[in-house]
Amino acid sequence: MNIVVVTPYFIPHRGGIGTIVHEVGKRLVRMGHEVTVICPDYGGEYLEELDGIKVVRVLGSDILSRAGINFPLISASMRRWLKHFISGADIVHIHGFLFLSSLYAISAAKRYRKPIVLTEHVGHVRLGNALFNMMEVVAIHSIGKSILHDSEVVITYNSRVMEEVVNMGVEPWRIRFVKNSVDTDFFKPVSGQHKNKIRQELGLPVDKIIAIFVGRFVEKKGVIPLLNCKRKNYHLLMIGDGIKIPDTVLRDGNITFKRPMPQQELIKYYHASDIFVLPSLYEGFPLTVHEAMACGLPMVLGNDSAYKDYLDPSRYEAVEQNPDSIEKGIQNFVMSKSRRLECGNYGRQKVKEDTQWDETASMHLGIYREVIARYEVKKVWTVPAFDLATLNKLPSLEKVLLETRGNKVLDAGCGSGFLGNYLFGIRKRVFCDRSLNNLIAARTRAYFANIDKNIWYVCCDLSHLPFKDSAFKVTLCSEVLEHLPSVDTAVSELSRCTSKNGDIVVTVPQWPHRKKGLVELLNIKTVHDRAGLEYHYHKGFTAGTLNKMFSNEGFFCRDIQGFSNIRQRFIIDIISLLHLLYQRIRFGKIEWEWSTMLDLEKSFVFSIYRRLFFLFKILCGKKLPGRLDECGGITIRYSYTGGENDKGTDKNPCNDITG
Repeated sequence: MNIVVVTPYFIPHRGGIGTIVHEVGKRLVRMGHEVTVICPDYGGEYLEELDGIKVVRVLGSDILSRAGINFPLISASMRRWLKHFISGADIVHIHGFLFLSSLYAISAAKRYRKPIVLTEHVGHVRLGNALFNMMEVVAIHSIGKSILHDSEVVITYNSRVMEEVVNMGVEPWRIRFVKNSVDTDFFKPVSGQHKNKIRQELGLPVDKIIAIFVGRFVEKKGVIPLLNCKRKNYHLLMIGDGIKIPDTVLRDGNITFKRPMPQQELIKYYHASDIFVLPSLYEGFPLTVHEAMACGLPMVLGNDSAYKDYLDPSRYEAVEQNPDSIEKGIQNFVMSKSRRLECGNYGRQKVKEDTQWDETASMHLGIYREVIARYEVKKVWTVPAFDLATLNKLPSLEKVLLETRGNKVLDAGCGSGFLGNYLFGIRKRVFCDRSLNNLIAARTRAYFANIDKNIWYVCCDLSHLPFKDSAFKVTLCSEVLEHLPSVDTAVSELSRCTSKNGDIVVTVPQWPHRKKGLVELLNIKTVHDRAGLEYHYHKGFTAGTLNKMFSNEGFFCRDIQGFSNIRQRFIIDIISLLHLLYQRIRFGKIEWEWSTMLDLEKSFVFSIYRRLFFLFKILCGKKLPGRLDECGGITIRYSYTGGENDKGTDKNPCNDITG
């Protein structure tokens, strides 16, 4: 796999972004993949190789950081390098949605039609300057939103940033939570005797508690209130640079300043210290915190909700960004050796239990493979990828499928194979359909999308599935049951073929519902009212109807989601009626199936539709009705219980279908 990573920071530049890119990148290289990092450099423009990673350094400037703005300026020559490397890439990974490097990268990736993964590290950082803060907010809701929209997957490191990007319109199923990592073999505690020896070597006081700060000297990290603490019975060690430090503070004998340094030197200062202090806000969970925890240091951290994703709140001191609160947090550790040991041991054990760099790299690789597969599916299955009815139910499917388990998938009634490949493109899967034409189309498209491995095709009816009992861990049956004369038989077969520790995911049109669509109001016959493969034997189902059928087979509702609001249904109905008219006039058809629908992609009419598609999506909106029974369709995940013990309990989300 050819991976291009575009980042505003890379080692030896200080900060967590560069370290993450380096640690993950060198492990991906060891796995046999090609990794190219394109980043600004403040000394010149050159190419180098670092731990197997190709590094392209482009002339840049960090002058704005002096004003407290974390925004590197980059030469326009980066665009030339991006075009050169992205044109041959399999995937583009961008770090940060509000950097100039990200703007350059998104433009090149879209030009060469390459899938994009975005890692957003910190989200909105509130700046002290009102004008700068307003400019940042405007940029986030314009440039940031655009980059988020163009990214196939957004990676975040904490729940606060995840909530921010969701509020900016990113569907939760497009977000992946990946924890930061640390090398616990390199960062580890030392004995008290060794600690004193290191202090003597570094010229630090041997007879005092030492509290260490590591990071840039900027407002969001709480540097000013930290420097204003009393420091009567401890020594403060500050490692970093940024704002100008007053001479009175520089002359204080209870504080030592050191410039940023490589990790091989930094670890000595961790070993010399007793407490780690970082009263920071709005930056997630920095790598320096992981490093200090791995060295067995207790934590004094800013009162940021993001830290609770990683730590038990009772095992660290959460402080506000003012001198009194920070001083109190430090003193709680200074005055209690037992609490220092307890919280230090907890931190060390916690990082050892959490994700390590090898696992983090594997998680990134899995995300890349998933994104590449989905992107190819959208490129090859063009018509269903632009079908509003299909896209409207995707968020509900993604949400329930996040909880599914197993690698053996059955797509029962697969049609042209778009959904099965889009949702399960890196799993082993079986596609079955009663239309041989659909299966031929599905197999042909999979070949051209280069995802044809691990797929088997079976032509059969859902009432007689030729599979062993409990053959699949996940069974998908999307918009199929309404096309069958005998639904009970199909439900029985689907349940028989699904493992007792697996899941069945079903989507159906909901009928009756409180608000009728345009086609229903006009009483116009569509393809679903004509004899053929697309004929609807049932107008739809309620959750209660489906629950009863599946409960008879031992499967009970575990999750239910609605999709398709009245506005979406109205727009889809208009497009459907226009398509009905087009098929009748142009081809004389009143009935068709998905395999023949794929031929539309080369038509002039479809090219017009594609150009207007973004407008249709905006008109559809995303907000669903407050009541589930107002939705045009429902998605339900069923799991086996082996008994009636869950039936009718408050834990069953399908009991109240009007939720």
